[in-house]
Amino acid sequence: METRPRRGALEHYYRAEERPVLTSEAWEKVPSIVKQATIRAALAQMSGHVNDAALAGGFERSSAHLSRSPMVLDKRGWDELAIKFDRLLADCERIAAASAQRLAASDHADELRAMAVLMLFEAAPDAAQPSVASRPRRATRQSRAQAGRR
Repeated sequence: METRPRRGALEHYYRAEERPVLTSEAWEKVPSIVKQATIRAALAQMSGHVNDAALAGGFERSSAHLSRSPMVLDKRGWDELAIKFDRLLADCERIAAASAQRLAASDHADELRAMAVLMLFEAAPDAAQPSVASRPRRATRQSRAQAGRR
């Protein structure tokens, strides 16, 4: 909690310590129309944050990250990636909590306001991105070596 004097009174500012988490099981039960509204609102908010940061030089740091990774997965691959995203989110929260403790004991000189956006979603059908079955296979070292022996 933070306090600031204002017009002869003391204003109290509270910050939530834990973010609300919607589990996969709970999300599965949410009606589709509510999911769509929630997603649109979240994406609009994230887009605003990303665009504001980009205009303010938020991606100038050499260790900033921005990537888009289209891929084709089977169910097992999807599930493996979803677990990795859950773990990464937990790591992000752990690191942020440790940083907050260190900053609380410092003068905040090295404080960086950061935002991480993690997304894993099924891409919309796109004619420009063929399915795995119709993609040409890339030659591997082994297949190139075998081709050279023929």
